[in-house]
Parts: sequence; C-alpha cells; structure tokens
Amino acid sequence: MKYEINLLPPRALLARMEKIKKRRVEIMFFAFFVSCFIVFISYGAIWWSLLLLQGTVPDEILLRSKDRVTIRDESVSLNKEIALLDTRVASYTLWTSHIPDVVLAAPNGILISRLELVEETESLVVTGTAARGSEVVAYQAALENLPWVDTVVAPLQNFARAPEAKVTFKITHKKQ
Repeated sequence: MKYEINLLPPRALLARMEKIKKRRVEIMFFAFFVSCFIVFISYGAIWWSLLLLQGTVPDEILLRSKDRVTIRDESVSLNKEIALLDTRVASYTLWTSHIPDVVLAAPNGILISRLELVEETESLVVTGTAARGSEVVAYQAALENLPWVDTVVAPLQNFARAPEAKVTFKITHKKQ
C-alpha cells in the first residue's frame, strides 16, 4: 500500500485499511476463481474434444483399413486380369515379325496386294497377282522353305495362265 497522508483517527484509519485489504483480498480471490474457472472450462473443452475424437479415430482407422483392403483386392483382381490377357496374347502367333520374310520371298513376277490375318484358323493369307505360273510355284516353294512356316495352301486357280492372274496363299505357322 502506498503511503497516504491521512488525518483520520487511528481507529478509523485501521478500519479503512482493513476495508482496503478486504477489498483487495476479494479482488484477488475473484481473479483466482475466474482463472480456475477458465482453466477448468479449458480442460473440460479439451476433455470433451478428446472424447469425441476417441470415437472417430477408430472409425477413421477402420474406414482406412477397409479402403486399404478394397484397394488391395482391386489390384489383385486387376493383376489377375492382366495375367489372363498376357496368357491370351502369348497364345496368339505374332505375325508382324514374319511379314518381311513373306514380302522378301516373293519373286519378281509376283506383286503382293494384300496381307490378311485370319484369326479363326491362325493363318496369314497373301493375295496378289502373278505374270506366270512358274513364279507362283517358285513363290510357294520359297514360302514353304521359311523356317517358321508349317504349310502353304495354294488353290488351283493360282496356276491359271491369264495375264495378271490373281493368286492367293494361305500360310499357317508352326506350333511351338
């Protein structure tokens, strides 16, 4: 307390000082009570939010676990489909690597106009025109001599002697 110049009698001065002390104690008690109240309210709010979170965290973990299981199951399913596709693709004969052999085996009198892949019979059909029958025979022999060729089917119409006769060869691949 500050030093005060007071001309009150000592008993009145003592009563006044007691009143001031009492008021200050009340203010400090009220401040302490308000501080404790704020602390308890804060702790209560924290406890309440943790209580709410405690219920949502396991739910979130369960949800994420379900997502992880779903993603894993979908990736396993996708991998199975890819494996099936790979085996199906591997079961087909890859003709594109043999096209240069078919084209380069053609003698000068043969003009290739079309290459066609027939899936059902797994064969390559070569269509073109030939000036002479001897070139058709030479081309058929050249195709049969290719290492990957199983059979070459040439219909009788290939040997027609008309100029620019249409020729067709059906080539089947050797099985591995």
